[in-house]
Amino acid sequence: MVKKNYILLIILGITIFGVYWKTLSYNLIWDDGAYFQKNIIFNENYPLWSCFKFGYLREQMGLGNIDFYYRPLLTLSFWLEDKLWGLHKESLRIINLILYFLSLCILFKLLRFIYNKNNFPEIATFLFALFPLNIDNIVWIVGRGDLLMLFWGVVIFYFLEMHIKKKQLHFLILSSIAFLLGIFSKESTIFFFPVIVIYEFIRRRKITYFYHLINFIYIPTFFFIKNIILHIRNLPIIFKQDILASLKLLFSALGYYFKSLLFPFYFNMFIPTQDAVNSTNVLLGLLFTLSLIIGGIIVIKIKKPLILLPLALIICFLVGHLIILFTNLYPYRLYTRYMMIPGLGFLMIISLWLSSLKEKTRSYLTALLLILFIPSVIFSSFAYKSELNFWQKAYKFYPKDGYILYQLANAYYSQKQYLDAELYLNKSLTIPIPRSTAILVSLLYADLELKRANFDIAKNWLASIEAFENAPYLRLVAFIKYQIQLKKALISIHQGQIDLAEKIFKENIKMFANLSENYRELYNLLVGYEKWNEAEKLEKIMKKKFPLSFAELNTQSLKEKLANMSLQEKYIFFIKHRNFNKAISLMKKSNNLTLEEKFLLAKLYYLKDDPQSGESLIKKIQEDNSNSPEVMNKIGFFYLGALLRPKKALKFFKNSLQLNPKQPQIIVVINDLEQFLKDIKDPWHKKRGKVSLSRSFPLLIF
Repeated sequence: MVKKNYILLIILGITIFGVYWKTLSYNLIWDDGAYFQKNIIFNENYPLWSCFKFGYLREQMGLGNIDFYYRPLLTLSFWLEDKLWGLHKESLRIINLILYFLSLCILFKLLRFIYNKNNFPEIATFLFALFPLNIDNIVWIVGRGDLLMLFWGVVIFYFLEMHIKKKQLHFLILSSIAFLLGIFSKESTIFFFPVIVIYEFIRRRKITYFYHLINFIYIPTFFFIKNIILHIRNLPIIFKQDILASLKLLFSALGYYFKSLLFPFYFNMFIPTQDAVNSTNVLLGLLFTLSLIIGGIIVIKIKKPLILLPLALIICFLVGHLIILFTNLYPYRLYTRYMMIPGLGFLMIISLWLSSLKEKTRSYLTALLLILFIPSVIFSSFAYKSELNFWQKAYKFYPKDGYILYQLANAYYSQKQYLDAELYLNKSLTIPIPRSTAILVSLLYADLELKRANFDIAKNWLASIEAFENAPYLRLVAFIKYQIQLKKALISIHQGQIDLAEKIFKENIKMFANLSENYRELYNLLVGYEKWNEAEKLEKIMKKKFPLSFAELNTQSLKEKLANMSLQEKYIFFIKHRNFNKAISLMKKSNNLTLEEKFLLAKLYYLKDDPQSGESLIKKIQEDNSNSPEVMNKIGFFYLGALLRPKKALKFFKNSLQLNPKQPQIIVVINDLEQFLKDIKDPWHKKRGKVSLSRSFPLLIF
């Protein structure tokens, strides 16, 4: 029997790793990228105790502000990986899979203790192992918090069961310690507390009060420690709604979760609250509630307490996560990844039903479910291949959600597909979106305008964000103010206001002393404008605060290298450090610029906010090559690629086509640009020398 169990677990492990194998090389998505690439704890080799000193997200990334998440053991797991072999997307996901597999092994042994009849432990373990809703917590790396919660959860019940069987105190102590470790891995572990009480009562017909009292004390103690470390003064604001609207929201959420549990074969990770509230979900929610009530009645009437355990897992965790609906958690409050533990309870009930059937029927139905689950996991996991894939899938589900449109635009922007980014960003302005999303949209639009050297329009976007400060109940968080200041500094550099830019960078350093990018931006400015003494002083500060990030920084060596560079190397150096005036003056010293260098010079004029000189140079190139379709195309791609100006680019592509009609690729480009210009709408209303956001864009509705 023991040998058979080991063989089953080996088969289970091979199956899991086989199903998820391709996902190991998938890119980091959503907050994975920011968390692992910008985390000061990992980047600067902070000591172990730092995992307990910082909040989970903002503080670790140097973003400041209040962080409502405190998960030190989750951070510690990443810290240990960083120390042992470094943080790599493949190894991070392998550890997630190993953690998942270990949880399943303990779960299997626990289920054998509870009800080792008619293959119930095997059915429940295999169904849960391949349940499609668990994808989010395995492939999404920071979903490890849920995996740790699952691991410590099964350990809690395993040691409690060992105490019940062997009557040894140390098992009870280990169970209690596991509960504490679970809370410090993810706060939602507290929802196990009532389930633990119910479990012991089911197994013993009595409870150990002192054990449960200790577990209960852990909960306020954790939040007390969390509030002290994170300086939390107030909990997130609870939205006030009338009773009918609240009930409709509750039942809609229950309906969404019920539908996800019943049909997990094709799902989205999250759903906007406004999309969740509909009559179908309300009816499903009522049906779900009725099912849970009937399940409770069955427990009472036919005296089958075993059903009470999975019911408790479903109800306790659902109730806990339904509370989130009435908070200001951003951006979403409904996630299928919250369904891991309720999913376990749901599958335990399914497994109990299957185990009551005849052996052949039981085997066929279990095999059918597994056959449905496996391709669903493989197919659904494709969405995690890249940031773009992830948000494209979300867009298919919810094409009118502003935050998804913003994230999709941001994904295109990250891949330097700027026109696609603008198209989706523009769509987000045509629908009602929360102010918090509107701020992100405006910031990304400002970045686009910086790319196309429209500095005044970029300023307008930043001013539109600052205008939000006048709205009731809204204050810009410090990190948004930092982003505004950063972009203002960059605009100041482009417009030649170097002292102002330097002042802004220094203000940002004061505001976010743990954000290394602040120091890098100021250092590049000082070096680019040859303020060597100031750069050397800043270098010492940077190396002291960020010894690993800036270990190779050497101002004196850089100064010597610059002196010995060729003319071309020098102007490239000054372009890199945004000293456009110096780069232009160096390029003008060359009497024989190539066509490519002339285009670069034209771009530099635009970047120094001198579009007239840039256009004059392009006009000269056009006049000198008026009969060359190739040059017309190059000018078109200059405006399209270097300055993101499709309207200007279109003009030159059409000129090229007139000179040579046999250019099928250019015809495709022209058609694409015409369609783009047809779809895009100018968000700015211009009248009598004033520019304001067009009234046709309902940017701020709620």
